[in-house]
Amino acid sequence: IYIHDDKMKRLFVFFLALALLFCIVSCAVNFKQSHTFFALDTYCTVTAWGVEERALRELESLTLSYAQLWSPTAEDALLAKLNSGAVTTADEETLFLLETASQVNGLSDGAFDVTVGALVEAYGYYDDDYRVPSEEELEVLLRPVDGSSLVSGKSVTLKEGQVLDLGGIAKGRIADLCAAKLKSL
Repeated sequence: IYIHDDKMKRLFVFFLALALLFCIVSCAVNFKQSHTFFALDTYCTVTAWGVEERALRELESLTLSYAQLWSPTAEDALLAKLNSGAVTTADEETLFLLETASQVNGLSDGAFDVTVGALVEAYGYYDDDYRVPSEEELEVLLRPVDGSSLVSGKSVTLKEGQVLDLGGIAKGRIADLCAAKLKSL
């Protein structure tokens, strides 16, 4: 198209840019994908633009695999094995999570502690048999709570009576891992 008038050229370029912008925005909206699934005792929804639903299902699989790994109650879960003393070594991601938990424990002067699993169990959260433990029981269960130093090299060391529960940190870490996976896609 050949246009003689400068005003008309500018007007033509403006409308061409506007049409292009409209096309880009409408295409982006069409690439929006959402996927909802149940994990970690909650409904999780992942919404992304420009990826296929298959990628969002990969995030579900990633979430479920870490939820299983860090479950305090599933028999074959790494966390359950650590709690029972059956294993003392962990994968890199679990070690990172426990090291982070120990750092947060120090930064919070012990207010955040992942060695409270025995207390969580006593209150009935693992088997949905909720109750309030007696003062005496709580006193005994609180004695071993100290998540200040859990990791040494690739080993996880729990003191007698300590039970790990990663419920206060695992969801956030899994969200970080999903975000990194999504960015790589």
